[in-house]
Amino acid sequence: FRLELDAFAAANVQADKPKTDSLLSQVSESTASLMEDLRVRPAMAEALRHLIVAGNVVIHFPLDRAPKLYRLDQFVVKRNSEGDWVEIIIQEKVYPSTLSEKVRATLGLKIDTDKSEQQIDIYTVVIRKGDTVEHYQEIDGKRVEGSEGKAPANKSGWMAPRWLAVPGSDYGRSLITEYLGD
Repeated sequence: FRLELDAFAAANVQADKPKTDSLLSQVSESTASLMEDLRVRPAMAEALRHLIVAGNVVIHFPLDRAPKLYRLDQFVVKRNSEGDWVEIIIQEKVYPSTLSEKVRATLGLKIDTDKSEQQIDIYTVVIRKGDTVEHYQEIDGKRVEGSEGKAPANKSGWMAPRWLAVPGSDYGRSLITEYLGD
């Protein structure tokens, strides 16, 4: 993308258009670089494919690593009458050896080195409560200690876009724009 100040806006705010355009160009370059570093573009391209084919996808944008995408067969979403998500439950398969020793001990999981390791289900529960999003993980119905988190809804990093508009909601608004901001 490219940021640029139009001539009318520059005249209204009495800004030096060439200098402002140069600064905006630096911002757009650093943003594009950050998106490449965090591998955002491939995740968004994959998300778009899932939206076109399946109509739903869940994406998590953590601050410290690349976005994570969840396919339709990995999650369920509860939405309100406006079509906004209020609860997401994600199912993933993990090997017990990838869990910390503390988590394995809490859950009573033992690793038998003589047998091939079987994957177990781990569930991530994400709940929107007003302007806050809370999340935690469960294994065998037990909450994983240290997996809890809370963030403002607009900074939580969770998106659950859908391809089709919800009847009764604002058809003129893009569903993806709804989550990225107006």
